[in-house]
Amino acid sequence: MNNINILRDIVDGATSKALKFKDGSMRVDLFTASTIVQVFNLLKKNKANPKVKQFEEMLNDSKKSFQKVATFSFNVSSKFN
Repeated sequence: MNNINILRDIVDGATSKALKFKDGSMRVDLFTASTIVQVFNLLKKNKANPKVKQFEEMLNDSKKSFQKVATFSFNVSSKFN
């Protein structure tokens, strides 16, 4: 399972969808998906950044780890606005 692709689908389709994790599933809204995708793309610009792999693993692991990624993404994006 690769939740970053589903998050991109949410952004492209301007909708919400459920993501699957080891401990169940969770519906994600457009705002959350958009914020996470933007931060992921920023991290990925620097190909040597070791945090990209950790970020992606956390997106696919558990609901709790996904929530940590979401919180981190909201904190990062608020610094740019």
